[in-house]
Amino acid sequence: MTAHTLNGAQVSTFCGNIAMMLSAGIPSEEAISLLEDTVDDSLIHEACTCMYRKLTQGTPFAEAMEATDQFPRFAVEMTHMGERSGHLDTTMASLSRYYDEEHHLLMRLHSTIRYPVIIFAIISVLLLFIVSVILPIFARAYQTITGGLASGPQMFATGSFAIGWIAFVISILCLIGTTIVAVMSSPNRSFSSIERIFSHVPFARESVYSMAVCRFMSAFSSLITIGEPIDRTIAQATELVHYAPLRKRLNTVVAHMQDPAHTNDIGKLLADNGICDPMHARMLTTGSKTGQLDEVVSYVNTVFFDAALTRMDTTIDTVKPLLAIFLTVTIGITLLSIMLPLIGILGSI
Repeated sequence: MTAHTLNGAQVSTFCGNIAMMLSAGIPSEEAISLLEDTVDDSLIHEACTCMYRKLTQGTPFAEAMEATDQFPRFAVEMTHMGERSGHLDTTMASLSRYYDEEHHLLMRLHSTIRYPVIIFAIISVLLLFIVSVILPIFARAYQTITGGLASGPQMFATGSFAIGWIAFVISILCLIGTTIVAVMSSPNRSFSSIERIFSHVPFARESVYSMAVCRFMSAFSSLITIGEPIDRTIAQATELVHYAPLRKRLNTVVAHMQDPAHTNDIGKLLADNGICDPMHARMLTTGSKTGQLDEVVSYVNTVFFDAALTRMDTTIDTVKPLLAIFLTVTIGITLLSIMLPLIGILGSI
């Protein structure tokens, strides 16, 4: 994403406002002008200014969006399809929901990463204070009391400094690592880049997979709303998935959807490939047969969004005990590093 690219919250705000004005019968050119005059966000205002200039020259709405170079690729492509099908207002409303859900996922993820950053920062400051201030004071006090440490006690004193500095270096490395991840998982970054980062973290893979499924269902819900054929909808939603394990399963679904020799029951295909559970698969099958697939997909999308948040909370609950253990062990090592010189003194008496 470039410095002028709108993030999920900004795209959601833009699309939501345009959807309301288009639904009220306001022409797109006038809707952009009204939004330009009322919006406080500088990036949205910049996009509206560029779009209004293009629209007054007769440029189609989707091409005007693309010309700003500020909207995500998916938003532009969806707008092209919505404009061609005559459902631009519905498309804008779908995009608003889609990017609002994506932004909430990213915000939850970012807030999750801040917790270990704070913990490691506290540990690092504590250890630095101990090894640079407290331990030297103890060492000078012991030397004053004993008139210099013998070889045995000196070994304990040296060991205390070594343990303290090793614990400090480990905590600093952990702090640097979590800080990098926190910066990389900023809500202003693309969803795919965040997926790539967390896919390498063992305990976060299930959460990443759940978020990828949620993103696929959100795209599927947005595309089905504007009346795209089911096979084309699945293929286009799959293009937005960059998480390799899920992408592989979805490619199998797309291949079967396009193969006349296989069933085109979307619910069964998703269930057979482990993308959704049998209960929601039956709901999708029923919705497809009754002509209410868009409503069913919207409901299932909500369920998957809640499931992604729950999975993320589960990951948080897994990380917190690990951090507590690390904090306890670190404090224990720190106390031990303080007490070792005392053991040396007692041994020299």
